[in-house]
Formats: sequence, C-alpha cells, structure tokens
Amino acid sequence: MFKHYVCFPSAKIARGVECANAWVARGYIPVVMLDKPPQDNEWPKFDGGIVMTTPSMPFLGYYKTINSICCMAFEHGADLVTCIGDDQTPDPYKNAQEIAEIYFNRFQDGFGVMQSSGDPQGRDAHGIPAAARICGSPTFGIEWYMRAYGGRGAFCSDYKSFYADEDLWNVAGLCGRLYMNPNLTIFHNHWSWGHMKREDYHERAQQNWTRDKALFFYRKAEGFPGWEPIR
Repeated sequence: MFKHYVCFPSAKIARGVECANAWVARGYIPVVMLDKPPQDNEWPKFDGGIVMTTPSMPFLGYYKTINSICCMAFEHGADLVTCIGDDQTPDPYKNAQEIAEIYFNRFQDGFGVMQSSGDPQGRDAHGIPAAARICGSPTFGIEWYMRAYGGRGAFCSDYKSFYADEDLWNVAGLCGRLYMNPNLTIFHNHWSWGHMKREDYHERAQQNWTRDKALFFYRKAEGFPGWEPIR
C-alpha cells in the first residue's frame, strides 16, 4: 500500500476541512497548513489521518508554503504527494492507491511529475485546457522533491502566487520527467470560472501577478536558471 498524501494551504478553515475530507474519501492523507489557528484553539475534525499545522511566520506565498508542506508529508512517510489548492477536487474514478500505481509504473524511482490534465476548463486559443498547459495539481515522489531545482524543492519558490506551476511544467519537461495524464481529472473550482465568489485573499494574491509574470518570462528567456536536478 502506498502512502499518498495531498498537500495544500488554506486561508479558510471551513473550506480546508471540506476539501481535506473530499480527498480523504478517495484514500489520500492530507497535510493542511492554515494561515491562522482555528478559533478557540480547536483543530477541525477530519474523517481520516491528518497532520495539521500553522506557520511559525507570516504567510510567504503559496510556493514557499507548499514546499514546506511537502517536506512535512515526506517526513511523515509519504511515498507520493499531490499538491493542490483548497478549491480542487480529486479524480472521481481513480482513488489514491490507483493513481499511485499509475505514477510508479511511469516513475519507479519517484523522480518525475505527473499532472492530471483531464479538467476541460480554461481552454486557450488553440483549445488546450489550462490543466494541460501547466502543472497546477502535480503528483511526485520524494526523489523529485529532493533533487529538483538543484535540491531546493519541488517548485521554484521565488514565485509567490502564480507561474511556478508553468515553471514546473517546463522544468519537468527539461528533465524528461513530465507525464501529462489526460485520463485523470483534478477539477478546479476556480472563482474566475464562476465556481465561487472572489474573496479578499484572492485580491491579495492578485497583487503578485505582475511580479510573478515578469519573473517567469525572465526565467524562460534565460533557460530557467537552476533547473538542473542534483544527481
């Protein structure tokens, strides 16, 4: 049996609980980081094993945070992690074990990124959906976490809120370790697609768009400096 974890931060306790329970129901073990403690210092109750934590410092952005959450998952014995936002739901047909088997059939050593690309939303001018153009909900093993980006984590944490998922798509491709799987769907209930209302923390994240976009195009022009994995 594989220990397949799902990792995400959440600014909303109720949404984080709902999201975690949906993934637990599909066999995942969630690691959730809340940006502030729940009221009355009571942790929410989940229908399954979970590691709960709050940051010891102010929220530094999604990608620094998700790298640290992944570290906790692997320290707790994860064989595999899938990284999401609290507005994403698991594949309805394949459970955590089945998806782990698909992953390890492709990447036996855990050094590789699998992106579930079956979500049909956000098609570009060429008809390609968003989930097929970026690694917005990647699945990877400990070797990817330990070796990618010169050993600095699964994602480039120089980004705050945006574009590290596209950076990852490019870098995993450069490594020859990218598997876009259209037969798996992690559905994104994104506010911009009308699934929920836009809230204040979305506004705060949006302030990082210009900075993160400029960083991405700089890194792309330079060949994604530091992309090489450690051996």
